[in-house]
Amino acid sequence: MKELRISDCRLQIKKMSCQRKLASSSCNNPQSEIRNPKLSGFTLIELILTIVVLGLIGVSILMPMSTSLQHSPTVSQLEVAIELAKQRMDIVLARKHKQGFYSYTDPCPGPSLCTPPSGYMVTRSTVTSWQSNTNFHEITVTVSGDGDAVVKTLVTGY
Repeated sequence: MKELRISDCRLQIKKMSCQRKLASSSCNNPQSEIRNPKLSGFTLIELILTIVVLGLIGVSILMPMSTSLQHSPTVSQLEVAIELAKQRMDIVLARKHKQGFYSYTDPCPGPSLCTPPSGYMVTRSTVTSWQSNTNFHEITVTVSGDGDAVVKTLVTGY
């Protein structure tokens, strides 16, 4: 007795079903139902390797972003820096209003009012001419430390 294999049984079933139907493209090619397993998609190992490689790429992209976010100032630190810069600018402008355009000085450092909280440093600089015009002074207040801020203003002697 001849030994039948599963593939032979499939072919026989295919032939019988093709005889019942009209000739079609799948019936004309009895080998169309037999597929090569190597060509039928991805293996589990290939899928796992792809997921691992994509995960490593994702981690390598996200790590520097995470590190930079950890070392950036918080919103409250930036708010403190901006407020310090505004307060110092108000002190300088009030002194300018009191002493006049050409003779005003920055009272800081001096009164405790000018002492910034720990972690911050406040500096002021004045440029005595603006675009070669001595009637204008550019005042810059810079806050550095936990939060950074810069406030600039242009004042005139008129």
